[in-house]
Amino acid sequence: MAFVTIPPGSTTNPVVTLQATNFTQAFQTWVDATPESGPSWRTNFIWQYLTSGSITNVIVPVPTNSPTRVTVWGDYSFRYNEH
Repeated sequence: MAFVTIPPGSTTNPVVTLQATNFTQAFQTWVDATPESGPSWRTNFIWQYLTSGSITNVIVPVPTNSPTRVTVWGDYSFRYNEH
């Protein structure tokens, strides 16, 4: 989790760089941006860890001049596939 404040005149769609370690398969990832004022934003995606690597970039909409909490988490669940 991180708190960010984008100064007036800056882009409201900054790139956030994420890094994951010690994963051996793809996993579900969520990114939330919750400003002190204005609407919150959430996205999710499957991080293809083995093909895209341990670092990825996500564009996170953040309003200017409003402290915003950015939270990222993943779900790494083992699933049984019957053949």
